[in-house]
Amino acid sequence: MLKLSDTMNQLTSWLKAKPKTALGIGLGVLLIALVILLPALRQSKPSQQGLLPPPSYNPIYQFSRPGQNQLQAPPPSDQTSIAVYQHSASSLDLQNFFNPMAQSLNFIEPPQEMVFNSVPHLVWKKGTSTLSLNLQTGQFYIKVSASEFSDSTQVIEPDALTIAKTWLADHRLMDQDTPHQTSYYQSHEGQLEPVADPALADTYQFSFFPTLNRLPLFSTNLDNAPIAISVTSAGNIFIVDYQLPALLYSTYLTNPGELKTTTYPLKTADQVSQDIQAGLPTVTLLKTGPRAYPTTATKVTSADYQHLNLGYQAQANQGMLLPVFQLTGTAQLETGNTAEITAYLPATP
Repeated sequence: MLKLSDTMNQLTSWLKAKPKTALGIGLGVLLIALVILLPALRQSKPSQQGLLPPPSYNPIYQFSRPGQNQLQAPPPSDQTSIAVYQHSASSLDLQNFFNPMAQSLNFIEPPQEMVFNSVPHLVWKKGTSTLSLNLQTGQFYIKVSASEFSDSTQVIEPDALTIAKTWLADHRLMDQDTPHQTSYYQSHEGQLEPVADPALADTYQFSFFPTLNRLPLFSTNLDNAPIAISVTSAGNIFIVDYQLPALLYSTYLTNPGELKTTTYPLKTADQVSQDIQAGLPTVTLLKTGPRAYPTTATKVTSADYQHLNLGYQAQANQGMLLPVFQLTGTAQLETGNTAEITAYLPATP
């Protein structure tokens, strides 16, 4: 009986004597291996990379008990997956992005590193005017002192809107055609108070509602828009409240190819319904009347959601804009009151 070693020696000698045959056999074996393995390799390549971090919400209202909630809205559409956008930026990257903005607002001195609520910030100052940049999320807030306002003739609302849009577009922070709403304020003893009559306003607040991947961006932590900018009736920019990660969103607008994009599956309609019945949506907003907000100690006994919308949380989490379902409707509170309710549910399993 031939040993395996003898058989291998004979085969090796034969292949050396016929190199072209050996090459053909080798290529054939390689081709067969590729045909067999390539579909498996394609199937094994994941469409997602790990689990997404849970969204962060504040404030949070609690349910007194699960199982008393329902969704009246139609279930999610036929869309089965969603792109998640991610962008990593160092403190230096953020500072370099914001330096031209600071200079345009006459912040001459370099920024200071400061910590608010354990979160690092860069802060530009001039007198009582400030530009505060959250280094963790990329959000920023600007308040310009009245002493910095330039003398100007009165501007009407459309001109004030143009000033706001132009400023945001010049700094690559928003598309010019982003939809907006206008609120009207009047200065009173150093405070801005809302007024119903535009003729009485000396400050216009423009709230903008940008999109990502043709889906809305939700400012889940506040009862306002992802982008809000106030312009005085003299045409001076007064306040800018930008709740998006500025550098990430600017990159999306100007050079989206630089963003890391990963596709994740969406929850099915059954999964969404089960989560709602279990009381898993996070309630971030209750309103019992105009500008009437219960404390976070208030508990919800039941929620009746009439609307469900897919979008992204405006606040970045670990450099990512996370997909969420926004749920709105009415709620019954333990106090016996009825409230408008806004809640959010992660859109991925």
